[in-house]
Amino acid sequence: MWKESPQAVSKVNTKRNSRAVKNTAQEFLSFVWQIWTGSKFAVGWRGFGANLDRGGQIRSWLEGFWGKFGYGVKFADGWGGDRLLDRIFDADNVVFRFLGTVGYVWWLHILWLLCSLPVITVGASTTALIYSCMKLHNGEGYATRNFFHSFRENLVQSTILFVIFLAAGGLLLMDLVLSGQTASWLGQFVRYGAIVLLIPYTMMLLYAFAVQAKFVNPVAKTLRYSFGMAVKYFKYTFQMACVVAITLFLNMTIVLANFITLSAGVGIVVYILSLYYNKIFSEILER
Repeated sequence: MWKESPQAVSKVNTKRNSRAVKNTAQEFLSFVWQIWTGSKFAVGWRGFGANLDRGGQIRSWLEGFWGKFGYGVKFADGWGGDRLLDRIFDADNVVFRFLGTVGYVWWLHILWLLCSLPVITVGASTTALIYSCMKLHNGEGYATRNFFHSFRENLVQSTILFVIFLAAGGLLLMDLVLSGQTASWLGQFVRYGAIVLLIPYTMMLLYAFAVQAKFVNPVAKTLRYSFGMAVKYFKYTFQMACVVAITLFLNMTIVLANFITLSAGVGIVVYILSLYYNKIFSEILER
């Protein structure tokens, strides 16, 4: 009996395997396309994995894939693919929630940056950023809508607050600079006085725009309440001051930190501070 040479058999097997790979690739692309377009499986994003494999489509495809190459692979019932895919594609899993939060914080930072370009509107954009981050923690509303709602609502009073803090901060900074250039007792007195005044200034600054974002009050009451909260919740005030101080220190010592701050740093810091604001305001409103 005539037999094929080993070379001929090898060529036939190679062609057969190539044809199998080609067909498998086409089927796989078709399979992915049907999933993507929803033309084969009427499923939504939530629960995508469980619905997709409920009829065993993925298991059957995998068994067919290995069968084309002569491997009789069989997956037993309850192989766990449905549960695995359900966890992977569930919009409520930890990974998707984290990535969604990062995206929102970055976007809010961009909005803050754009709305702060006129400089005079820094106060209003900061209030809007704090308001949006507090809402983001609570899962309330939409980030962009929350931002511009607060920006419009607090534009006037937040601008007044910003001008007050800008003027006061400028005076304190000028006192520190000028007093450092003289060795007289008066210069030293002014210098130490400015350092002492920086403490309540910083404490009020940490709370003023958050209070403006949360409550409706005249500017004078907002300033008074800000100082009162900073004193009453001094533990949280100290922790928030540490967060800001560490951020400033990193920006002064590490070049990469400047890039991160410019890209999303303000949004990240405010998002962290909003944890404290939500906790403090919830305690106040419960009383």
